[in-house]
Amino acid sequence: MKQDREYLLLLDLLSRLVESTKGTELNADTLWLEDTQPLAAKFIMHCGSIFHLTQGTRISKLLDREISYLDHHSIIVLVRAVYENYLAFNFIYIATQTPEEKEFRHNVWKLGTFLDRQKVPTTEEENIKKQQSVDTRTQGIRTSNVFTTLCSSQQKKALKGEWRLGYHWADLAELANLDKKQFRATYRYLCSYAHTGHLSIFQMQKAVDQSETSSLTDVWIDSVMGVISHFIYDYIEVYPEATELFKKYPEAGKLAFINDSFGRISGT
Repeated sequence: MKQDREYLLLLDLLSRLVESTKGTELNADTLWLEDTQPLAAKFIMHCGSIFHLTQGTRISKLLDREISYLDHHSIIVLVRAVYENYLAFNFIYIATQTPEEKEFRHNVWKLGTFLDRQKVPTTEEENIKKQQSVDTRTQGIRTSNVFTTLCSSQQKKALKGEWRLGYHWADLAELANLDKKQFRATYRYLCSYAHTGHLSIFQMQKAVDQSETSSLTDVWIDSVMGVISHFIYDYIEVYPEATELFKKYPEAGKLAFINDSFGRISGT
């Protein structure tokens, strides 16, 4: 299918861009870049799993026969993860003006991890190490010039590791130059599937046959192709040296250019 081929071309291009930046040397001033590649890898894995699911699921022995189906529901749950992954990358590394802002948001994001880990029971020695990590990261956040520019409520959220700093997902979409109103409607739909809202069951009941389910899935594949394209351009902005590699794949590059307009604010 044409859609399958184009989807894989885009995913391959992003994978090559990420692969090309492996081994990038970081110093004290650029350490905030350390999670760009793992975050991109997580994004790619979500997208790869979506493609795998679009090929259909088969279970050899269920109800004494082979069962096959298109898992539209899991695809939509993963689409939500793809959007969130992209918006996190954009918020930390793109929707910021200075390296200090990028470092600050990255520190807040990591602090959330350390605080979450503290909730998991471990040995006393491990607890001490976890607290040291929290203290170090918190100190870095408090002493940042960016911290002083935040309002009181955002400062409190930063110290709690709430990396979105009070922004809603739709706000992050707007910061990424996506159409906020359109994203809000889309995200609400995706969340209904992720949180087992009745909409997911209603949609399943309304789908007459697998061809109808397949048509519904095609819409989300187009959507993900748009997000992959957004990620490609953002990744090149973070790593300008990857531009030359991007130019070596003109077909995929053209697809990225076309699909990057998906969900964008008109005129951007």
